[in-house]
Amino acid sequence: HTLGGLGRVLRLWNVYGAEAIGAKSHVLSDWAHKCVTAGAVASLTDGREERQFVHVDDVAGALRESMRLHSTLDMVSDVSTGGWVDMRSVAAALAAASDNTCAVTFTHTVAAYRARLSPDMNTTLHKHWKPTVSLLQGCRMLLDEYWEKLGCDSKEATCKGGRKEQLDVQSEL
Repeated sequence: HTLGGLGRVLRLWNVYGAEAIGAKSHVLSDWAHKCVTAGAVASLTDGREERQFVHVDDVAGALRESMRLHSTLDMVSDVSTGGWVDMRSVAAALAAASDNTCAVTFTHTVAAYRARLSPDMNTTLHKHWKPTVSLLQGCRMLLDEYWEKLGCDSKEATCKGGRKEQLDVQSEL
């Protein structure tokens, strides 16, 4: 487990960034992809569950710092922002990042209960590394990546199969 005392464990908390979307994709990536391809997201819950999200760029920074500090690093370090956010706030950040071209709707279904575990934010790693990407910035970066991957040049369109389709803003009013 610890490779004769040389190994270290980094626990990553809800990492998000552009990824291949499928049955096992992460919620924020999935939502951003739906914003880009459909212009709307239908949540499976009431959005009151809380999570801690950390952008992949911040995780890369934590990994770099962990390699630099390896010999002094604690045996276990958590990579997280340390801040809890409910999914309604995540939806608001995603909407703001899309300049309100994407809406998230919620059901009345309460998410299944999970014991709330908190990351340890007082390890050696956290004396040298802090996340720098805010949720809003991360949502913007995520949307931009999906727009680019799907060949869209504007956030004022939904993209389906790489083909740009303009939203009919008048019909939405």
